[in-house]
Amino acid sequence: MRFMFLLLMASFWSDFAAAAQAPAANAAQIAAENAAKQGIAVSTASDLSSTVSVEAVLLPYSVVKRTFGKEVAEKYAVVSLTVSNRDPKQGVVLQSVFLDYSRWLFSGVFAGLTNRAQAPPETWQQQSQPSQVASAEVRTVRTDFQDAQLWSTRSWVIHIASAVGAAAGAVSFSTASDLFAPSVAAFNGNVVPALGLVWPDNSQSQLNLLNDIGFRTNHVIAAKSADIVVAFFPTERFLTPTLHEIYKKAPAAFFNPSELVFERSSRHGAGHLLRLIEESGLIQPSPCGENSSEKSVRCTLVGSVTRYEVAYEQAKARQTGGASPPSPCADEKAAPGLQKDCLNVALLNRASLNNIRVVVGGIMTVDVSSVPAIISSVQIQNDRQLGTWKSGQTITGTVTGTFLSGGALTMTMIDATGSASTTALASVKTMPVASSDTSLSFSAVVGANDITPGAKISFSVTKTAQDKSTTSSAPFVYVVSPE
Repeated sequence: MRFMFLLLMASFWSDFAAAAQAPAANAAQIAAENAAKQGIAVSTASDLSSTVSVEAVLLPYSVVKRTFGKEVAEKYAVVSLTVSNRDPKQGVVLQSVFLDYSRWLFSGVFAGLTNRAQAPPETWQQQSQPSQVASAEVRTVRTDFQDAQLWSTRSWVIHIASAVGAAAGAVSFSTASDLFAPSVAAFNGNVVPALGLVWPDNSQSQLNLLNDIGFRTNHVIAAKSADIVVAFFPTERFLTPTLHEIYKKAPAAFFNPSELVFERSSRHGAGHLLRLIEESGLIQPSPCGENSSEKSVRCTLVGSVTRYEVAYEQAKARQTGGASPPSPCADEKAAPGLQKDCLNVALLNRASLNNIRVVVGGIMTVDVSSVPAIISSVQIQNDRQLGTWKSGQTITGTVTGTFLSGGALTMTMIDATGSASTTALASVKTMPVASSDTSLSFSAVVGANDITPGAKISFSVTKTAQDKSTTSSAPFVYVVSPE
């Protein structure tokens, strides 16, 4: 009876999860396509040609968590860049992306002090700027992501369930019950797989998305085209833990601090930021009305912003000609006490993350085909299964790197003696439709002999330039290691 109950429950959960899993498979891709629409615009700068434009949006924590996983969302501020190259002949080679927050209130860069603290570099040295945060390269982010997935809650639950089933199966011979062994078999064959279906793992689609659009050095954008590049900036570099928690819950509080006039002090979100300002003493509390005994920083901000706007409109009305009106803070006829209001408004303005810029660096090049390809990794589908490497089987996979567009792929087997063979893998083909400058999809057929564990495959990409000269990437060695 118990055995039948287990089978019925396993069957129910399997059917239920299978129906729910279909839309989940495309969730990461859909989120990636809509991410820019949900982001917060950030100002940009670039040393590239005037025919190249860069638009940037900061993705909120919730979007990053859904698109790239919790580990990435917790560690990085993620900026989506749309780089448009309108040059009819030259391609763009992106070499660097970094945040410049020197104009931010909490940058730690104080005029006249920071530069004096820096020792002058020698002629052969270059030094970084104290207010700049470089984007992490996608390979670093990918390593963080893969390591975190091993210890995620889902992985722990699935691994523990599998271990329990394996341990139960190992001791099934020692029990006299006729139902124990069938129950263990039902648990391992139905319940554990059903658990994996009910709790789907979309880490592979998130990893693929990282490989596809994550920032990597020497990313190429062809002439008359555009591409999306996602940059990852370590939040520990410029946000303390307390501010980071507020940023996760209410990023608008950092981009538009004047909205704090509508918040109440609390322990969460934007209200927590207002509470910190009250406790710090940066802005003194004031009465909330003529006949009110309540005092708060929120009321101070309301009064300061209101009086500043009135003073600005008055200065604008007095202005003649087409010139921009002077700042009311510099007006000698300003109402008494306006200087304090100007200071409060200046604090709000400087505290805004609108003061940060995303700076993109790179070069323009006429013939990208003359730049050698670089291979950073190789992924082969079902590479852990021994049957994948049997004679006559077709293997498929993806080569990841840079400058891969237009390249011809070579796969060479290297045996234990170091001898190379090009016949062990036949019909090596690339799939241009599914490839890009950073990824090259391929297929190959295993030759007359099986490929044994421990064998090595050397991958190389060869490109032909417009002048008919050829360049080849450094070989990437892949070790066959099925389980």
